[in-house]
Amino acid sequence: MSAPIFDLDALFAPGFQIPCGPGQATMRVSEIGKLALPTGQVAVTAAPAKPDPRIFAEPVAPGQHRVQVARAEFSGLTDWPEALIAAVKLMVSDDPIVAWQPSAFDRIIPGEPIGAYRVDGGAGCLGSPEVFAAIATDARHHRAVADATARVAPDGATVCSVPEIGAGLAITAAGWGNGNYTTWAGYAANGAIAALVTDFDIFGAEESAG
Repeated sequence: MSAPIFDLDALFAPGFQIPCGPGQATMRVSEIGKLALPTGQVAVTAAPAKPDPRIFAEPVAPGQHRVQVARAEFSGLTDWPEALIAAVKLMVSDDPIVAWQPSAFDRIIPGEPIGAYRVDGGAGCLGSPEVFAAIATDARHHRAVADATARVAPDGATVCSVPEIGAGLAITAAGWGNGNYTTWAGYAANGAIAALVTDFDIFGAEESAG
């Protein structure tokens, strides 16, 4: 697979409108903070308070990177939520993206989709593997991340950090809820990763959701 099922650039185009049955979704983009990645390694998991992180094989440039969420606001529909988070983006650089590829994990599990992780609990998490290690060994960090996760509403998102190790996590509501979601790497012309995007596939799953 060499291109995402849905146009990721469209998801992050403020005001872009997408037909949804008799109504439509309007994309709203917001920045939720900066994510600290001291080593450049990035991992994803479903429940940061009980981590089982999957680490991507290809690191990004170390540093603090902006995190954006693409939120779909629905209109003309009944019995639908007012909004859902469609995707979350880690902005590594401002270089134009020339190609998208599904990110690969550092270890392969037979039968598991490339770059996709399972959300079971309604929230997804992207961030530094060092934070997951800190959660596992320090009750203070475990409580802080658990509290941050509890504050994430059905259409919410937050960035939390562990200052002692200079690393952080972005926690977001995962679209319609549980499922397998792919993280895509956007490459600049020089071959470096300019962005990572987790697509919560809300438009591909909308029929089964309502």
